[in-house]
Amino acid sequence: MRESLDVRKVAETLFAKAKEILQEHGDLTPAGFVLEASGELEVIDLYGPDAAARRERAGEFRQKARRATAVASFTVGQKTYQVFDPFRPEEAGKMPAGWLEDRQEHDCIEMRIEAPGQEPKCVIVPFRRQRNGMVEFGEQWEGPEDFKGPAPPSCEGEEGPTN
Repeated sequence: MRESLDVRKVAETLFAKAKEILQEHGDLTPAGFVLEASGELEVIDLYGPDAAARRERAGEFRQKARRATAVASFTVGQKTYQVFDPFRPEEAGKMPAGWLEDRQEHDCIEMRIEAPGQEPKCVIVPFRRQRNGMVEFGEQWEGPEDFKGPAPPSCEGEEGPTN
């Protein structure tokens, strides 16, 4: 009998590959992956030259991910997030300040994971390019689908909504 598929293990493998591609090529093309019950992983290129083409590819990806045989779907891409400004908590951004010196935004690898019967997840890893061309990765964070990073330091330990 076949061993059950471990969605988390597949996600970790895809994320490691995304980091490797970013390190080697300096850029990460957005892609979608559909994990089938057979263990097969279908890859869907989500890049398009314009917004209409990207919407069309995203629609194709969603259709494939909704098939009855799909165990999980993943999207991986590069995103830019705003840095949290501790002096303006009403405009809380996505990451704590200080990680990238004076920059007001920075790049992240973002993976979204969906599986039937489970809450969608978002995993992000901030990164920065060094002068020598290498990529330095920050700490990985996980959360619900709309997750944008850890709560600003001023919100930790408080009751109420968090990121």
